Amino acid sequence: MQINMPAQAAGKYQVQVYNLNGEKISSSVINHQGGISVYPVSVNQSVPAGMYKVEISNQEGRQQVINISIL
Repeated sequence: MQINMPAQAAGKYQVQVYNLNGEKISSSVINHQGGISVYPVSVNQSVPAGMYKVEISNQEGRQQVINISIL
């Protein structure tokens, strides 16, 4: 899986992926240099196809939630 960081401020971002039952299936930290970048996020290959929630939080506690589909 890849996370697109469009024009985000530089800093550390916590990325957490949850299934629809609220179980965390992945957690990682991105050290973003600012601007537009794409980062890989490791997810166990045994994760079944379906809908997932990705939470991206910065150091100030601001959070963005994205719903994704893994095919």
